Amino acid sequence: MSTENRDRDDANPSARGATAPAASEASGPERTLHHDVLQREKAEFGGFKFGSAFFGWLTATGTAVLLTALVAATGTWVGATTGTAPEEAAETATQNAGTASILGAVLLGIVLLVSYFAGGYVAGRMARFSGAKQGIAV
Repeated sequence: MSTENRDRDDANPSARGATAPAASEASGPERTLHHDVLQREKAEFGGFKFGSAFFGWLTATGTAVLLTALVAATGTWVGATTGTAPEEAAETATQNAGTASILGAVLLGIVLLVSYFAGGYVAGRMARFSGAKQGIAV
């Protein structure tokens, strides 16, 4: 390699394969090429995405339907294994309406909590950036 080429290569860092500026050339100690690229990608791809929120909502709805069916099937199984007649079970539920209401509300709350958690997780994972915004949008 001639001295002319070597001098040109020393003056031009990109000729040596360097793509990132040196740490001393950066405007701050935490500013790197990776940080700059992430900021540009976040500006371009961040924000609210309707598709992510929709599919998160769809997941939440499907999960709620499946879990509600599971809770209903479990209640039916418990009723069938105890050997009580449907009329007797209805009479017992009428007499203990407060307990049945509280139990139903707690189970429905658990189903909704799990369903919306699953939907928010799906929406957040589908979003490239701003995952928390997508999860809340569900």
